[in-house]
Amino acid sequence: MAAVKQLQEQATAQNATKVTNIVSYYKKNSMASTKVYECHAGGVIAGVALKGDLAN
Repeated sequence: MAAVKQLQEQATAQNATKVTNIVSYYKKNSMASTKVYECHAGGVIAGVALKGDLAN
């Protein structure tokens, strides 16, 4: 999943060892769940946006 890879790459770039508090993030609305995430489909592509806190 590209969104998870992006979080991992950002953590590595900022010398963080982990990403915590990961939530789905769509149109400035967060959805925190340990079991599901929010995904949206457009005309050609579907995707999910995630955000989280970087930690050491």
